[in-house]
Amino acid sequence: MPTSTTSRMLARELGVSHATILEAIGQYQSLLGKVGVDHQSNTAHLTGRQTKTLTELLSNNTKDSATEDKTEKLIEFTNAGAVTTSLIIANGTRNEHRVVLQLIRGHVASLEKFGRVTFETQPFQTAGGTQKREIAYLNERQATLLLTMMRNSDVIIEFKTRLVQAFYELATRPQDYASKLSRLEILRMATESEERALAAESQVEELLPQAKIAQRIAIAKGSLCISSAAKVLQRAEKQFFDYLSKTGWIYRRHKTAVWLGYSDKVKAGLLEHKVTIDENGKEVITEQVRVTPKGLIKLAHEFNVTIDEEGK
Repeated sequence: MPTSTTSRMLARELGVSHATILEAIGQYQSLLGKVGVDHQSNTAHLTGRQTKTLTELLSNNTKDSATEDKTEKLIEFTNAGAVTTSLIIANGTRNEHRVVLQLIRGHVASLEKFGRVTFETQPFQTAGGTQKREIAYLNERQATLLLTMMRNSDVIIEFKTRLVQAFYELATRPQDYASKLSRLEILRMATESEERALAAESQVEELLPQAKIAQRIAIAKGSLCISSAAKVLQRAEKQFFDYLSKTGWIYRRHKTAVWLGYSDKVKAGLLEHKVTIDENGKEVITEQVRVTPKGLIKLAHEFNVTIDEEGK
């Protein structure tokens, strides 16, 4: 009989993610009985009997699924098409799910060169009851790019190979997978699409009045220096500078240098650098970053601040 252990120790022993063990405990709780959980560390404590039962259940699942189509385990179907998820990647590369999500968020600008990255909050069962977690959905090119950002190991190389093969098989016989969608799955996909559309419409309606105000500010005033923008957004100047710096809006090359706008924010039209005319009549871009009306309205939304038509 195995000795008592924790969910984290069992995950390492079986070579699976900790999230997989917690989900299995929630799924098989009726067979395992009451499992002690340390909510502060999110760790389950298993008796010897529970450890043996859970190990056997996971082992049987692995054997039963060995003959299943591997493509279906690595790919999901949404209204956006065939995708994989942050959870699938975490399990396949034996990383904590939160680590994979952090990597996705840290490189979301690069990933979205190949399409929008969708994030959804979903419920799941654990030993401590129902919890919620955020899942990211990635298409083939996004997933491939993300995997190149991970340090190679035997596990990651093996997972990369399986994922690439899964997408390749799907591309060569897409009709087989489309035919496997049940009416319920198709209905669910349509419902999800409708819910996203309604949410988008609601967001547009919410932002439209502020967008009109921003347009009027643009005509009347143009961009604002950081200090003026802080006043409009009802922020203390130092805190506002700190926020913009920490969230990737502005930076400076060294402590005494002037603040500059990150290129992605400038390209997006959220920031600009002041243009002046020199004595020869030529335009000169000076190193003075300014918040555009578009940037102002985005920041107002982030701070949940309403600005009036005077930009106040």
